[in-house]
Amino acid sequence: MLPSLFSPLLPSLSFTSAQPGSSEQNYLLIISHREAQRDYSLNFPASKTIQEVKRNISDLTNIPVRHQQWDGWPATASDDSITLAASGISYPCHHLTVCRRSSPALTVDQTDEIVHMVSDSDGDDFEDAP
Repeated sequence: MLPSLFSPLLPSLSFTSAQPGSSEQNYLLIISHREAQRDYSLNFPASKTIQEVKRNISDLTNIPVRHQQWDGWPATASDDSITLAASGISYPCHHLTVCRRSSPALTVDQTDEIVHMVSDSDGDDFEDAP
């Protein structure tokens, strides 16, 4: 009779296998860094967010998250706050590519024009000075 009084206090054990989308599984992300021509094979738990993955890659590649350009994330992974489990990436392994986003640089003609305008402006100010 005594065991029945304490049975609700005993932990119940259940054994489940990790299914895709489960928070218990790990994803193997094979990330190719284009500029360095290097591949990283990294294991991440399904509960990691895309933002956290990008921060970790920033540490490895020295590319700040805001300058990273990615190929391979599915369209469902448009929000960096979602977890890998919810992102739609392939399980157990997914291939991605990262590189530094190219910034719009000024052409040589634009640079010469800007320098020329600045020097003309400085010359006019000097001539008008009493």
